[in-house]
Amino acid sequence: MADKVFDNLGNGSGTWEDPTDWDPEGVPADGDTIRISADCTVSTDYSALTFSDLEIDAGKTLTVANGGDIRFGTNPGHIAATGKLHIDTGGNIRYTDTYLEVDGTIEFDGGVFELCSTATTDTYIRMDEDSAIT
Repeated sequence: MADKVFDNLGNGSGTWEDPTDWDPEGVPADGDTIRISADCTVSTDYSALTFSDLEIDAGKTLTVANGGDIRFGTNPGHIAATGKLHIDTGGNIRYTDTYLEVDGTIEFDGGVFELCSTATTDTYIRMDEDSAIT
């Protein structure tokens, strides 16, 4: 169950930074589990925080725009994107756990997705048959 759900029901800005678009109200905090249930854009540097899991609902897109920087992977961390994770030029996502599950699409448009682990074990990526990294 997500600690924070982006539902875009506040003022309808569609941006991660708008506290009224989250349920419960307020932007996510360090260690939170995130669920994206409406299209959302990140354009702020949140690299000082590491969120736990990320779930993107089918048909929805999380866009990490120029200047956006988010980190996931507090143990155990996992990204379940039945929707789409889109990383624009200048956007950055850093994933620091040893296991990445992709159930949807991760789409690069010049951005960076860092998959890095400080663990001494292997790092795994699991993709469903309908998943894609483009």
